[in-house]
Amino acid sequence: MGDNFNSVLHHEDRIGGVAANDREIREYAECLHHCGLQEFQYVGAFFTWTNKTIWSRIDRALYNGIWHDTFDYTQVHYMNKDLSDHTPIVLDFPNCPKPKPSFMFCDMWAKDANFKNMIKEIMESRLPVSRLKALQTVLNKLRKPLQLLNKEKFADIYN
Repeated sequence: MGDNFNSVLHHEDRIGGVAANDREIREYAECLHHCGLQEFQYVGAFFTWTNKTIWSRIDRALYNGIWHDTFDYTQVHYMNKDLSDHTPIVLDFPNCPKPKPSFMFCDMWAKDANFKNMIKEIMESRLPVSRLKALQTVLNKLRKPLQLLNKEKFADIYN
C-alpha cells in the first residue's frame, strides 16, 4: 500500500516547522508493526512532501509478508515532485515472470493438407483409458506439431 500517512517514523523525516514528537513517531511505528507492514527499499527522493518551508517524509510505500513472498522483485521509486506538493511513488516489477501464453486453436491449421494426418497419427498412438486424460494427452501431443506448422506456414500472416 502506498499513501500519504501524514506522520513521520523518525525525527530526521521532518525538517523545518514543529519537530515531530516522540509519541507520534512511536504510535506510527507501533501501528505498522501491529499490521505487519514494512517500508520498501527505495530509490529517489527522501522527502516526499514540502510546502517550501517544511520538508517531510510522510508518503510511503508499505508491504506485508504475503506481498514480499509473492512479489519479492518489487522496486519502488520516489519520483521528483512536479504538479503536486507530494512525491509520486512508482512501483516497478522488472523481473516479473511473464505468464505462459494460453493455447489457442487457429481454424486455418485445419485447412492444411497435413492436418488430418497429424491428428490421425496422434489418435492412433497409445492413449489413456480415461476420456478426459486421453483428450489432455492428445492436446499435449498436438502442441509442438501445431506450433511448428504455424511457424512454417502461417507465421507471415502476423506481419
